[in-house]
Formats: sequence, C-alpha cells, structure tokens
Amino acid sequence: MVGAATFNGPPSTDGAVELGYQVVPAHRRRGLTVEACTALIDWAFTDSRTKRIVADCAADNGASVRTLEKLGFMVAATRGDRLDWLLARTDWTHWPKPAL
Repeated sequence: MVGAATFNGPPSTDGAVELGYQVVPAHRRRGLTVEACTALIDWAFTDSRTKRIVADCAADNGASVRTLEKLGFMVAATRGDRLDWLLARTDWTHWPKPAL
C-alpha cells in the first residue's frame, strides 16, 4: 500500500463531498496523489447529487497546497492555520486535467 484517497461519505444535502488523502512518505512526490484524486473527482461528479468537493489542509503543508492547486481547488476560507478548499463541478468541467 502506498496511500489512500477517499471521500468522507456521500454527498451532503447541499451537494458537498469531502476529499481526504495520504501517502506513505517513501512514495511521495511521484504524482500518485494527483492521479488518485483526479480519478475520484471524475467519479464523484458522475453523481448528479455532487455539486462541489471540499478539502482542508494545514496552511504550511506545501505538498497538499500544491496538490489541491493542481487539481483546480480554490481556497474558500482560512481557519487559523488551516485552509478550506473548494472545487465546484462547473470548475472541474472546464479545468484542464493535470498532467500525470
């Protein structure tokens, strides 16, 4: 196992799903997180109930910040040392898929 990428449940009543991921240190910096999350996002948006995908990470977690930016997420809010991220269905539809 090199890591995991998941949603923390089905779409909420307002159409949001939360994305989470982690990669074993020995397998980081290989594009695996972006690749796995791209597939999950594609799959999530096949469900018409999914309107947006949310995620959060520490503001000083450069790897997660870069991953979410590559996936087209935008910072929606800052909570202390945490960043809340948002990817709307309409943004993903028009977002060029990341180079893997």
